[in-house]
Amino acid sequence: MSEPRLAQESKAEEPVEEDPAVQLCAFRVGAEQYAVDLRRVDEIIQAPQLTRVPHAPPFVEGVIHVRDQIIPVIDLRKRLGLPRSPPALRPKCMICRVGRRWVAILVDGTGEVLRVAMCDLRPVPRLLFSPARPYVIGVCGAPDDLKLLLDLKALFAPEAPPGDPK
Repeated sequence: MSEPRLAQESKAEEPVEEDPAVQLCAFRVGAEQYAVDLRRVDEIIQAPQLTRVPHAPPFVEGVIHVRDQIIPVIDLRKRLGLPRSPPALRPKCMICRVGRRWVAILVDGTGEVLRVAMCDLRPVPRLLFSPARPYVIGVCGAPDDLKLLLDLKALFAPEAPPGDPK
């Protein structure tokens, strides 16, 4: 009689394989909610005084000096082609690693760190975004509070010359 009970106990002790999760840093630009992989975010600071750079791409607001690094400051509104809206009262800079470079991304506000199961990340309909510039790679969150998951590498990859296939 003890054998069947032992078999049941050993089954109960086997680890249950969980769906892997990813941690995301949520933030807001205007009325829109976004998220990026938390592993790319080093810190979030108040937007410091920046130095403008002549002839920089239109989405580069300038540079800042943070911990002995000169870091470009990116206006995410301009980079994503969003309409200008009143800036936040106290904009923040998310200092992120993109490849081997650091960038500071201007955001209106930061939210919480989200732990999202991989099965809860939904792909974005391809009809909505150009496959040549896949900035938005997914959607997560409650139906009434969706957040767009951004791919920072794609967002800051060099632009291809017009007519140049990637």
